[in-house]
Amino acid sequence: MKKIIYYVQNIVHLGVQIFVMKTATISQLRSNIKKYLDEVTESDDILIIPRTSDDDAVVILSMKEYNAMQETGYLLSSQSNRRRLQESIQQLEKRQVKKLKLKDL
Repeated sequence: MKKIIYYVQNIVHLGVQIFVMKTATISQLRSNIKKYLDEVTESDDILIIPRTSDDDAVVILSMKEYNAMQETGYLLSSQSNRRRLQESIQQLEKRQVKKLKLKDL
């Protein structure tokens, strides 16, 4: 199995994250589908199945990873949320945070 590294920058430029995505041919997937699906669900990796051209591929990811992507998209869908998240990240990077216990809120 080959590993491909993709550099992904999200919509609001909150930072660059590195995702390692595995690839498998359609023949490899066909002969070992359970193994590949188990790997995807256990490791939260993303599996890419290339097709006839570089732009034509299928992506397989776990439901957990899909839901996380959907939630991120929703949270970043409004400008005010993006701004608040950006401010929060900057505060965290500058260590301008307070630890609170749930019972103290």
